[in-house]
Amino acid sequence: MKDFKEQEIGDDEIRILGKKPKFSSKTKKIIAIVLAIVLLVGIFLVLFLTKFGENDDLPVVDHVISTEEITTDNSDNSGNSTVSMVDTVLVDTAGVSVSLRIFTPMNATMDLFVGEIDTNDNNILLAIQAAEIRADNGSILGDFVLNGDLLAEGKTRKGFCALIDGQAIIGVGEGNTYLDKAIESDGDYFRQYPLVSNGCQVSNKPQNITIRRALCVWKERVVVVQSLDTITLDAFSQSLVQLGVTNAINLMGGYKLTQGWVQISPKTRLRFYEKWREKKENRSFLVFRKEN
Repeated sequence: MKDFKEQEIGDDEIRILGKKPKFSSKTKKIIAIVLAIVLLVGIFLVLFLTKFGENDDLPVVDHVISTEEITTDNSDNSGNSTVSMVDTVLVDTAGVSVSLRIFTPMNATMDLFVGEIDTNDNNILLAIQAAEIRADNGSILGDFVLNGDLLAEGKTRKGFCALIDGQAIIGVGEGNTYLDKAIESDGDYFRQYPLVSNGCQVSNKPQNITIRRALCVWKERVVVVQSLDTITLDAFSQSLVQLGVTNAINLMGGYKLTQGWVQISPKTRLRFYEKWREKKENRSFLVFRKEN
């Protein structure tokens, strides 16, 4: 210790104090096994991030919406109740393009449905999941009214859609004006993230990348817009503003957890899901039906 005190240590020197540790053969084997496991985990992480970490490798539209041939009897075809489908590509000022698909139900009524929806109902033109479900207890997230009955409460999502006397009101706010009207008129009401308000973008915290869907007012019509690319919520809301949407709220996105479909012809259906999942008691749908 005396020698050590008398010697100066330079800034670029490293000295180890004490005796050199000795390891038994058993300890050496354990250390070797641990190092091997760490190395294998590192290799796995590198391969995993290389495969899934880039946006270009995320699922494309062909995996998100698939065409399903079905056999139905739409003998009541009046030619009036249909869903038009238009694809468009928007390019922002930075040169970034976003592909959108616009579904416009024609001569259709809107309502909410909770539970296991009938996939063989020929009167359904478009069905898409509406409110989110809480992860902790499986209940509906946010204020929710079904046929005038208040099923859930909460305002963590500021956007809302009220279905009152055949009219759809899409807006942003924490007030109860339209919530109360929905209850009084036996209407429907649910909450979601707001995306566009009076033609202006509304920013939100979730910024994961996935397929996005929204309920919008566009050219004075209620439409459903879907991104054909995996994008953030803010990028999606920006593209909706660029499209000319005046008001919009989020709908369930992705393709693994989302259910629903669009009937684009009597025998052709576009699905919003990869696989129909198990029944969930509180799963809600926004449904566009043929007018009677």
